[in-house]
Order: sequence, then structure tokens, then C-alpha cells
Amino acid sequence: MRIIECNLPHTGPYTRRSKTTAVVLHHAEASSATVWDINSWHLKNGWNGIGYHYYIRKDGSVYRGRPDWALGSHAKGANDYSIGVCCEGAYMTETMPAAQLAAVKELLRDIMRNWGKLRLLRHKDVYSTDCPGARFPWAEVQEYEKEDDKMDEKTMREIARDETLKVLAEQRHKSVDEFTGRIHTELQALAATGTLKGKGGSEAYKGIDMTEDMARVLTLAKDYTDKVFDSE
Repeated sequence: MRIIECNLPHTGPYTRRSKTTAVVLHHAEASSATVWDINSWHLKNGWNGIGYHYYIRKDGSVYRGRPDWALGSHAKGANDYSIGVCCEGAYMTETMPAAQLAAVKELLRDIMRNWGKLRLLRHKDVYSTDCPGARFPWAEVQEYEKEDDKMDEKTMREIARDETLKVLAEQRHKSVDEFTGRIHTELQALAATGTLKGKGGSEAYKGIDMTEDMARVLTLAKDYTDKVFDSE
């Protein structure tokens, strides 16, 4: 399945887990929150960035948090053996949308293919908490091996395209430094080829004329998105 790579900022290197025997499911306890919101909240907690390995939005888009192999910070007592998956939403009171439920199941199938058969747990199964909420569709999620609800490729591509454009739009409301930090790798590559006029090196974006060049970045990103997702 398609995982959106975010290159989220974190404060230091990750520690590798010694074993992986379970997946722990969470809700964000927020009706609407981006993966960058979660990362920011966790940084403010003094953590090494986002504590989850995956974050699933209500529209079914799936984001990479920490690398699969990294020690998480999502379930006290279970971090050293589990992969953490968090769903946008407040599932004490809300109902999970069908697109998100389908994405949860698809991600679980993908994780199990990569890591073998892991125990499927809720946060409340390993810690004293209500997470992932009384209305989290636990019974349906446990049937993740059934693929009858798997989203077709066209739907997945539409979600990925829309989410990419939405992310670009969200960035316009952020500071220049925060924006450029998030697309660090892309800006490095563009500066290296001369497309952007930054000073080059590992902090290529620091010398970019944001008035001219950011417009160019957004244009290139839009063109790239259209080519990738509208190529059929």
C-alpha cells in the first residue's frame, strides 16, 4: 500500500527495538489533526518526535511516523516490542469513516506480511486508558485478514493525490523555516540541479529566495503530482 513519507523532524537518532511481537492501536483523541500536529505535540512532551509508527487520517491516507524498526513512544510497557498505529479521530464519541477503517485493515495486512503474524492489541489492553475509544470499531478491525473491503487502486491513487495537494496547501499557513524543513530532501535535490538558487549542501534551502523559488517549488510539486497520479 502507499505510505506517505513525511521526513518528520525529530531530536535525535532512533533506537532499534529488540523484538517485534505486536501491533498496538490508538486514536488521536482529536477529531481533526495532521501528522505534523501529532509530531509537534510529542516534541513538546520532550519525546524524540512522533511516538507512533503510522498515522491514519479519516480519508484513508496513511503516513509514516517513526521507522518500523524503531523503538516507539506510544504505549508504556509495550514500546519495546510493538508497532504503534494511531487513527485520527476521537473514538469515545465519533464513528470511524469507512475509508479509514479500510485503510486500517489494509495497513495491518501490510504489516503482517512484512513482520509475520503479530498480536493485535489496543492501547487499553496494555495500559490503563480508554484509548482507542469505546466506539473504535475493534470487532471489524480484528477481521483485517478479509480483503473484501480492500480499496481499489483508483481510489487509493485519488486519496494519495488529494492528500498530497492538501499537504501543500497546509504548508502555506506555516512559517518558511517549518515548511522548508519538512521538504528538506526535495529542496536539496532541486538546489543541487540548479533548479533552485540556494547555497547547496545539506542545508540547501537556507539560501533560497522564497518569494521566487517557493512558487517554483509549489509549481513543480503540482506538476509532479499530476504526472504521477493522473498518468493512467
